Amino acid sequence: MAVVINKATEKELLKIAKMYSSEIKARGDLKRRFNDGEDFIEVPVWGLEQMLQQAYALGVKAGK
Repeated sequence: MAVVINKATEKELLKIAKMYSSEIKARGDLKRRFNDGEDFIEVPVWGLEQMLQQAYALGVKAGK
């Protein structure tokens, strides 16, 4: 199920991802590159948890 996200929200999500993943920070974006070595990266579970929590908080804030 595709979700349409505006550019401002997309930018905030990338900012969140960069805060908790050095590989995403080095990569610079969250776009698919059709390259396994670049599309499948290591993310620690604690980092993933933090990203999800921050994204949830962003969504709650946007809903107000």
